[in-house]
Amino acid sequence: MSMLTDLGKGDLVLLLELVEQSLHVKTSVDMKVLLEQLVHHIPTGGVVAGLVPDVSKDVKGESVPFINVGYPDEWLKKYLYNDYFSCDPIKRIRLSGTDFIRWMEAFSRLENHQEKHYVKQAREYDIREGITIGAQRGGGGPLSFFSFIGTEIANNGRDHTILRHISPYLHEAMCKVTPTGPAAQSRVALSQREVEVLTWAMEGKTNWEISVILSISERTVKFHIQNVMGKLQASSRAHAVAIALGAGLICS
Repeated sequence: MSMLTDLGKGDLVLLLELVEQSLHVKTSVDMKVLLEQLVHHIPTGGVVAGLVPDVSKDVKGESVPFINVGYPDEWLKKYLYNDYFSCDPIKRIRLSGTDFIRWMEAFSRLENHQEKHYVKQAREYDIREGITIGAQRGGGGPLSFFSFIGTEIANNGRDHTILRHISPYLHEAMCKVTPTGPAAQSRVALSQREVEVLTWAMEGKTNWEISVILSISERTVKFHIQNVMGKLQASSRAHAVAIALGAGLICS
């Protein structure tokens, strides 16, 4: 996975601004503004964000909350009318748990005639290449996806780094603006040491660096991180930071 150290100062500032904006999202309008800001700073023709409320059920596309920034409206109408969600290979791979998908890789491994037909229809609207990211809490619950169109974004390491690190924050924001989203983790209690460890993790410190700062063993740092992830049902340390910030358990 790309590291924050791969980003320049300007991109780090941008990432921090996007994270801060995500923490203040309260409505679908706020969410759309956040996505518009993100689209403005990366080479993409648009993004569609969605939230699958329950991955254990056969969900129709029309029941999935969508937010569109830049996709052709005619294509989205056709997508929903024909229920392409049911045969979208990106959706299939995302529901399997993959949280970073390059479309061309997915389109090269189609499983049936329906998926091939879908890809052919998408290409008629110049939807050929892009990136899909998303997140889901460790204990299950809604699964998010954010699909960005574009050949350039699919091959740009800088953009991949930004998208990987903003993904858990986009997920938590999307959950807040939809009725299927989980309640804020305001009743979860973190110990003082867990707060300290997570705060330094938020600053991008490694387990070893945190151990030196707090004068504890690296193994103890890892233990606290795993405890926090369990309490918050986070799928990664970055996701734990996103949840904790949104719930006011740590301060930015």
